[in-house]
Amino acid sequence: PTMPHADIPQLIGAAEEAQLVADVLSFEESVVLLADEANKDAVFGELQSCKLAHLATHAIHCDSLDVLLNGKTTEANSPYSEYSTRGVIILAKSGPGCSGLLTCSEVQSMNIKADLVVLSCCKTAQGKITNDSSLGLSRAFLSSGAKAVIVTLWAIDDKATVSFMKHFYEHYWLGSDAALALQHSMTKMLDDEVYRSPGYWGAFCLIGLSPGQIKKNN
Repeated sequence: PTMPHADIPQLIGAAEEAQLVADVLSFEESVVLLADEANKDAVFGELQSCKLAHLATHAIHCDSLDVLLNGKTTEANSPYSEYSTRGVIILAKSGPGCSGLLTCSEVQSMNIKADLVVLSCCKTAQGKITNDSSLGLSRAFLSSGAKAVIVTLWAIDDKATVSFMKHFYEHYWLGSDAALALQHSMTKMLDDEVYRSPGYWGAFCLIGLSPGQIKKNN
């Protein structure tokens, strides 16, 4: 998406990654939203109608751009309670009055039907740790209906992620099991002379049940 604030860096590889996913899966009904088309209203709508969603953009762990730009908000002065689910997916603005921020609370208001949501953004597995889970973006998508999410434990490299996702979706297309496809992609990355270090691909993890696992367990 086109970033909603001039100080947020554009992700050079995001458009390539999104188009690659669409090309590998080759679904006639695929919707690819790039640049200004990847705005908050459009993504909000598509997330509630698709069976697979792939988001390649920035993410932050509170509901304010001020943190991303200035680091001003802290736990002490945050408007959210200790057990609030906080986090943001950054999208293009839908119009002049739109922030471009898709918050956890907005995600939780959705009725998501997707078998798999891939949050190809930095640190999307992170959140506030409680007794039963991590309160963050992964929890928001699962509680809104997604059967499984792929998220990241740390910051990911733009170019390495394009290569990783190519391997992942090529295998996922054949087997429809996200867990095995994730394992396959990691194995393939070990053979990559440039991106073989686990720092480039080890951040990705699956939470929930992939479509293949659901079939086996029913």
